[in-house]
Amino acid sequence: MIDIKNITKSFGSLQVLKGIDLHINKGEVVSIVGPSGAGKTTLLQIMGTLDKADSGSIMVDGVYVGKLSSSELSKFRNGHIGFVFQFHQLLPEFTALENITIPAYIGGKNPKEAKERAMELLEFMGLADRASHKPAELSGGEKQRVAVARALVNNPAVVFADEPSGSLDSKNKAELHQLFFDLRDKFGQTFVIVTHDEHLASITDRTIHIVDGRIVEPEKEQSDSSEISELYKNHPNIYYMIKLGDYNKMTVVKEVDFGIYLDGGDEGEILMPSRYVPEGLKPGDELEVFVYLDQDERPVATTEHPLCKVGDFAYLEVAWVNEYGAFLNWGLMKDLFCPFREQKMRMQKGEKYIVHVHIDEDSYRIVASAKVERYFSERHPYYKNGQEVDLLVWQKTEMGFKVIIDNCYPGLVYEDQVFRYLHTGDRVKGYISTVRPDGKIDVTLQPTGRQQTLDFSETLL
Repeated sequence: MIDIKNITKSFGSLQVLKGIDLHINKGEVVSIVGPSGAGKTTLLQIMGTLDKADSGSIMVDGVYVGKLSSSELSKFRNGHIGFVFQFHQLLPEFTALENITIPAYIGGKNPKEAKERAMELLEFMGLADRASHKPAELSGGEKQRVAVARALVNNPAVVFADEPSGSLDSKNKAELHQLFFDLRDKFGQTFVIVTHDEHLASITDRTIHIVDGRIVEPEKEQSDSSEISELYKNHPNIYYMIKLGDYNKMTVVKEVDFGIYLDGGDEGEILMPSRYVPEGLKPGDELEVFVYLDQDERPVATTEHPLCKVGDFAYLEVAWVNEYGAFLNWGLMKDLFCPFREQKMRMQKGEKYIVHVHIDEDSYRIVASAKVERYFSERHPYYKNGQEVDLLVWQKTEMGFKVIIDNCYPGLVYEDQVFRYLHTGDRVKGYISTVRPDGKIDVTLQPTGRQQTLDFSETLL
């Protein structure tokens, strides 16, 4: 079915694949596992004809794909190969049925036949009643099943999947995993799946282990653990996972006309559009970038600095509102979504609100919540009296001002301790006055006691 020999691949001075030999039989469900940076996604893209190897041969479904012209390769890919990625990549303006039929139309299939095939797949996946729904109206699990149906609409010989369940909760993840085997049994496709999910790897017909660009046999992995440990030691980048909605130090993998791709560890390769790429950057270079999700919910990198990151409390302005919620300006091309259920009162365009930024467990989106009380640390605070802290002014009360201390705890500055104008959203220095037995914290805006005396002495001197 798939036969590859001596595949190598480098990006600049970085050699990612170092002589891969692999045979996959028709009808197999095969998982490819290994640490981040080992070359799993690169191998998958080469087998799927999305990228070219530097050397070696690749046969897919009886065809040496390296000998095909660009137009022949596109036709072969559309008719023989299906793809499923971690993020569904459905087109938001089209329904589930329309998204599925697009590859069939590209392949020149009759519209009636394409729709019949798409409906057959939707029915098999229990989504017939969702055919007319657009992606925004589907759950994460439903969107991923639609993406699988799209991959199968042309009856491909093989389906390549890159972390297909990485963005799903445990229930949807289990259902998707079972779906691969059900589809293999019904339609006879071969599945090759890159995954970090240990359960999925354990139930596939065969597991391919890749470490540092080489296939490692399980027996060798067990008998020669010192060698593998050394590989991990010499390549520390394989440990990392992308911090979504935060700053990450990443390595440039390759350059393309529209930007660069960065090594995203568990997330695969992540695009940074050209407008954000510093001049002179080349494959192998490292840089610090901020990673978030673009309009299609795919990870994207930027050198811009947003107003806040995941885990922060922040004071943000509403850019626009629709029937689903409010969208807050946080300094990036894509606004930050705050659904109605996470608002204390309906947010208004042009107004600013204190929110907490986090990743929604159900949708894997970066979102905001105005119900900030939910996100304070539950650990008992251990501050010393007089200790300097960072404050975010939260809201005015009859007793004074509620504040957020060190992006972690709620606190209160009493009215009689306020000797200057304060406004919601102000970031100021404060000092711990009292930590009560129940964990409540009183804060002042100026040092007290001995600390105040010391500060005054330093000023005089």
